[in-house]
Amino acid sequence: MKKWYVYELYNELGSIEYVGETIDPATRFYSHTKRRPVLKKDGKPNGHGKFYKRLDIHMNIVKEFDNKRDAWNYQCELQEEYQFKTDRQTNSEARIGNQFAKGNTFSHSEKTKSKMSEIRKKYWLSQI
Repeated sequence: MKKWYVYELYNELGSIEYVGETIDPATRFYSHTKRRPVLKKDGKPNGHGKFYKRLDIHMNIVKEFDNKRDAWNYQCELQEEYQFKTDRQTNSEARIGNQFAKGNTFSHSEKTKSKMSEIRKKYWLSQI
């Protein structure tokens, strides 16, 4: 069974600099510290390399979870506790964690449902 881990990145002085969640802590730590930051088309970093080439950063696994929703919610609680801007505040509604946190599942708009229905009708009518 897949496990999710909530982790903290801290410096040598013991200050927490980042809180996140992942299924592969070693790879995630590598992506934070060893991968060169890449900018998206809008000029903002894509999340890798936040601590690129910093040798004073260490990872601490805080807690293990059986599902992403619980890990994501705990991560947000820790971010609030450390007074970081939380993923709830920064991520769009499309992020899966927000949808889990609200207890919602994705739903198409009525207009989209209507278009999909028409496409299906055309397909099945063409099969006759």
